[in-house]
Amino acid sequence: MPSSPPSSNAVAGRALMVAALMERARLETANSPARAEELTKWVAELELAQHLGAQGGELFDAPLGSWTEEDLEAVGWTTEELHLLLWALAVVDFPALEVPADGPALLAKVPVLGDGKAFIDRAHALDPEALEEKRALYEALNEAIRSEVYARSLQEDPAALEDDEDLEHLLTSVAAEGFDRAAAAAQGKVNEAVGGLRYWARTLLEELASPELDAKKLVAFDDAALANVLGLANARAEGLAWLLEGDEDAEQPDE
Repeated sequence: MPSSPPSSNAVAGRALMVAALMERARLETANSPARAEELTKWVAELELAQHLGAQGGELFDAPLGSWTEEDLEAVGWTTEELHLLLWALAVVDFPALEVPADGPALLAKVPVLGDGKAFIDRAHALDPEALEEKRALYEALNEAIRSEVYARSLQEDPAALEDDEDLEHLLTSVAAEGFDRAAAAAQGKVNEAVGGLRYWARTLLEELASPELDAKKLVAFDDAALANVLGLANARAEGLAWLLEGDEDAEQPDE
């Protein structure tokens, strides 16, 4: 069960902590222990660690120079979260689908080691309607892109098609919406599955009528570009979900 949406002050505090984590990542190769110590004190003074989960807290507190390449890559994706947080606070514009967030430019908008309290106190109120609109957009974009990723994976490895109940449900659904399943199946099960997945992706994108992405452009992406937009869409969908719902209630039992 989700908790209540975060306040504008909580969003600003999280933005500061994400920026601090990004700065901590930079210091892994900057050989500046004095600045790392100053950063740790700044985070403690503003009580920003509450905006990180246990794993993020352990990473931030780890000895300088101990991060792995996987750690650096994971923190690199938080740049997307920082962009969304600053957008929600009316500090920056919303990012385009294919354009990764610019870490240095975003950090310049955040007073890392500066007056974090003033940044929190003047946090701009969130716009629920804008948040809902962007979340609906990115949830649909994310699903359409994942459908194309799955279609390509089946073309590369048809064996992955076996016993996929979710895919069968999707094919039944799109057939009811107009997909000619029988004609596609006549050319093989993989062709049927790929056709159904792309029909679903096209349906989602047509309903969105978004200028950022259409079915033709989605299919034309090479694998690297497709992986890039998938990562961006997924990161932004998750970030927008947090802005609307906050953190999940840890006290709720597992279903």
